[in-house]
Order: sequence, then C-alpha cells, then structure tokens
Amino acid sequence: MWIVLESDGRTKPEHFRPDVLKAFELAQLEMCRIFESFKDAEQ
Repeated sequence: MWIVLESDGRTKPEHFRPDVLKAFELAQLEMCRIFESFKDAEQ
C-alpha cells in the first residue's frame, strides 16, 4: 500500500488517478487487516 500512496522510488502517487489513490487510502486499514488474517492462517 505504501508504494502506491507514498512512493518507492520507481512509482509515485502522481502516476495514479486521484480517485484510485483515494480508494486505496480509504481501504488501507481494511486491506491491512485482511493481509494480517491470511498471514496468521499460513502459520
């Protein structure tokens, strides 16, 4: 998520449409929760 929202040196937020960035920003916490729930399931 941070790559899209903040940059990693290869991609920048300006590369994305503003509405796409906003959608990622709004979904960030929920996506992190989902990621963490799958991480626990793999162990």
